[in-house]
Amino acid sequence: MNSTKELHVAKIKMSSHFSIILIYHIYYLKSQCEINYYIIYYIIFIIYYILDYSFTYWGILISIFSYLHNF
Repeated sequence: MNSTKELHVAKIKMSSHFSIILIYHIYYLKSQCEINYYIIYYIIFIIYYILDYSFTYWGILISIFSYLHNF
């Protein structure tokens, strides 16, 4: 059946939207005040682990956050 494949595609789409929203909020917070980025990384990592998202997306998120952190 294709239900497994469809579920996987849905997870990828959800994780993409989730990542964009998180990046926006953290960038907004960064412009407001200094926050501890490692705590945020850890929280996002736990969320992704609980929701069983692919760790590839976690790697992409880390890259983007590192870029924003060095802005």
